[in-house]
Amino acid sequence: MGSYPQFETTDYTYQLTVQCFCAFAGSPVEVAVVDDEVVGGIYAQDDSGRQETHAGDPAPSSMWLTINDVIAKANSTTAARVTVDWPAGQAYPNSVFVDQSKDMADDEVGYTISDVQVR
Repeated sequence: MGSYPQFETTDYTYQLTVQCFCAFAGSPVEVAVVDDEVVGGIYAQDDSGRQETHAGDPAPSSMWLTINDVIAKANSTTAARVTVDWPAGQAYPNSVFVDQSKDMADDEVGYTISDVQVR
């Protein structure tokens, strides 16, 4: 599929929102990355969706993704469909949507990146 480039910055924070048929979907998480490794993730706001979350509470490690982890999903060669919104001249995508199998329902996952702050 894609041949999107890596995000070269290694120390940053950003907000990640994952949309899927899974727990904690839609609850924005502030992810902190140091030396290209996630060092923490906390909920950015209260949410009473599928799982109640509170701003500042730790997010599960399944939500601890670097921007390069999201880009790797954009570069998937096994997914049935990948859709990427990556503005020209920007160092990272705004969003990545992955449908792993065209014959399976509810396996789609969307990742939205916002509020990137380089340290």
